[in-house]
Amino acid sequence: MDTSYKHCPPCGGGKPLPFHKADKEVRAYLTSLGRNPAGWWRCANHGEKGRCLFVQPYGNQSEGLTLPEHFR
Repeated sequence: MDTSYKHCPPCGGGKPLPFHKADKEVRAYLTSLGRNPAGWWRCANHGEKGRCLFVQPYGNQSEGLTLPEHFR
C-alpha cells in the first residue's frame, strides 16, 4: 500500500501522519458528492474512536473533508 506523510487538521499535532490512497468505498462516496475521486488520500491515524475520517486530494489539503462516521 502506498503511504505518504502529511499534516492532518482534525488529528492535529506537530508531526506528519501516514495517509494511504482512498479505497474503493471512499472513492464511491466522493463520486456521490460530485467530486472526482482520483488522487484522494485518507489519514491512517487511529485515535480513541478509531480511524480518522479525514480525506484530501494529494496536494490540496484545503479541499479535504471529513467522511461520515460509518467509515470508521
